[in-house]
This record gives sequence, C-alpha cells and structure tokens, in this order.
Amino acid sequence: MRCPSLKDLPAPPAGKTGWPWTEETPFPSDENPQGFVWPKISIVTPNYNFGDFIEETIRSVLLQGYPDLEFIIIDGGSSDNSVEIIKKYAPWIAYWSSEPDECQAAAINKGIKHCTGQIFNWICSDDILFKMALRTVGEAFSINQPDLIIGRHIHRYQDKPGEIMEWRPSWPKKIFDFIIGQQGMFKIAQPATFLNSKLFKQYGLLRDDIRNGMDWEFYLRLMALPATPLTIHISDSVLAQTLLHPQSKSIKDHRSLLEIDRIKCLNLYFKYLNWFERIGLHWHCFQWKAYIKVFELQIKGHDTVSGLLLMGIKSPWIFLSRFYLGALKIKIFSRRQVKG
Repeated sequence: MRCPSLKDLPAPPAGKTGWPWTEETPFPSDENPQGFVWPKISIVTPNYNFGDFIEETIRSVLLQGYPDLEFIIIDGGSSDNSVEIIKKYAPWIAYWSSEPDECQAAAINKGIKHCTGQIFNWICSDDILFKMALRTVGEAFSINQPDLIIGRHIHRYQDKPGEIMEWRPSWPKKIFDFIIGQQGMFKIAQPATFLNSKLFKQYGLLRDDIRNGMDWEFYLRLMALPATPLTIHISDSVLAQTLLHPQSKSIKDHRSLLEIDRIKCLNLYFKYLNWFERIGLHWHCFQWKAYIKVFELQIKGHDTVSGLLLMGIKSPWIFLSRFYLGALKIKIFSRRQVKG
C-alpha cells in the first residue's frame, strides 16, 4: 500500500500540531535514487491499553510517504479507547485484531506471521517513527539488502519535555562486546533497528518466554548462530523515538525485570564465549544480580542504612558490588547531612 497523505487521514485531535499531526513526509518517486523499486516494509505495532499514545504511533507510520507499506496492529484486547482509534485508521491498516494474548512478544510474533514485506520492524504504541525514516531504510536496503539497518534513536521523557537522550548505533563483532557494550559504547535501539525479513525464517521468531528482553535475545541469537556473516548498515539518521512515561513497560515493569531477563539470555549464550570472556561475564552477572537486589529493596522502600546492612549480612557477597556500596554510601552521607 502506498502511504496516505495528510489530507487523506482523519483530522488530528484539537491542539495537536507538528509531526505527525499536521506534518507529513513528502512522497518520493516510484523508483528510488538508485533506480530500484522500493522494497515493501512491514511494520507491526503491538498494543494494550495505550489509547493515550497509539494514535501518534499510527500517524507516524502512515505519514511516511512511503510507496510500499504494510502496517499491522495487534491489540491485546484493550479495554480503553485503543480499538476505537485503530478503527478510525482501519482503511490504511493491512491487518489488525483485538484479542487477549500472552505477552508482547506473542503479539509481535502473531503480526510477523501476517507480514509479506522484505523489511520488518515492530514499533510499540508509545514509539514513533521520525520523518523520512522508511525512505532512509528503503534506500539503504536497495543498495545491498543488508540483514540489519540500524539508525539513531531518541528517548523523550514525558515529565521532562525539553530533555532527550540519544543513542548512536553500532554493531559489535562479538557476543561479549554486545553484552558488555550495551552499557556503554554499543547501542542498539530496537525501534530504530530494521530487519531483513528472511532472518525470521533462518533464526525463528521472538521468544515469548523472555518478556522484557526479547529484542536483546534475538540480537544475541543473530550473533551466536550466523548462517552466513551478517551484513549491517549503520545509518546516521534518527529513525525512531521512544516516549518514557509512567505506563512505559521499562518503567512500569521495573528495570530489575529487564535485568533478570538479560541474565536469562546470558545463560542461553554462555557456551559461545571463550574462557576469558566467561570469567568477565561472571563478574558482569554478579554486578547485575547485586543491582537487582538493591533496586528491589528501593522499590519496597527498605533502602535505609539498616536495610542495606541487613541485606549485606544475609548476602555477604554483595559487599563486592559497586551498586551496593554506592547505594550504602549515599544513604550514610545523606543521613549525616540531615543530622548536620
């Protein structure tokens, strides 16, 4: 389907301006600058009760001005106004459904089974695509049909409108570099990472038993089990944006759950590391486990000096963790300042 124009779509809600409410991406010619026919791009949006955000997501996909888009929405049986919004844009959606599902990964997998495009990505219902994102991806794919196209990505904070965090993409050469590097130099943001659809035939769908890190596991799978060397295209364009808000999965489900899933992923791919990397990974996992324990204590409101010391008595190993020692130091000094 050729993307609709701004005048084709329903009017935006009152007070909404800018991208993707009152702005659109210009339509390109039927052939891209390299003379190739534009590849079909399939986008799947999983959603559950994100009626406050999904319309912006939908419009950011539909207003890409792209010549060959396949847009699919899998709703998990929302009880808010999500379905009403989806129906409003149904004429431009290739397939949509609304019924209970097990988890986000299961919803995405359901959508993948309906996809027929050469390029695939899932855009969650609180993410948006930037202007020109699909054209940038389509042009890159037409050159040599890479396995992955990775662009820049922005995190925007609902409670801090002027503050953003940008991820500049890179793809590590080894699993170990990816595991350690996600904390620093190697940044792979899922909304800005587009996949060659053949990868799902070669490597399988997302694992629905890893609910908070299914993208992380899939990237590890690609690195650990390459049928052929992966071809990666790194784009300097900002392709997508994630809005962080109180209902965000990464906030609502707590970061500790993401770290638990990451440790589960590491156990799956530990055998692909050499002995030196395994030693380093054991230390890394130790720090993550300590982080989880401290974070859970904070969630319960028990992260006082006495609470942290009691944790240390029960689990003496945690005194070796920088996360634990940092949290304890902050509490001790803050208490001294209050007394002063």
